[in-house]
Amino acid sequence: MDRATKKERTAGETAELHCAINDALYDDFREDSLHDVIPDDCCVLALDALERKEIISLLVERMAQLPELQKKVLAKYYYENMQLSEIAAIFGVTDARVSQIRSQVVAVLRKYITKLLV
Repeated sequence: MDRATKKERTAGETAELHCAINDALYDDFREDSLHDVIPDDCCVLALDALERKEIISLLVERMAQLPELQKKVLAKYYYENMQLSEIAAIFGVTDARVSQIRSQVVAVLRKYITKLLV
C-alpha cells in the first residue's frame, strides 16, 4: 500500500470516528431540551410564579379585612396616584393623619407578608 492510500485510509477512519463521537454526543443532547441545557435567567420559574400568585391572593384577602378608611387611603394613594393633601381634603383630615394611616397600613401588610414567607 502506498503512502497516499494509507493517508486517505487514516483520514477516512478519523472522519468516521469523529462522526461517531458527534452522533453519540448529539444523541445525549437530544434527550435534554434546550431549556435544560441553556437556562434562561430572565425566565420566571413556574413554582416562583405560583408562589407569588398565592401571596398576592392572600394579601388581597388581608386587605379586604382592613377598615374602610384604610382601604380608601391605600386605593387613592397607590391606585389613583393622589397626593396626601388631596386625600386629606377628601376625608377632612390633615396630611399628617393620612400619612400616618398609610404608614400604619403598610406596616401591617408588610408584617403579614413577612409572616407568610417565614
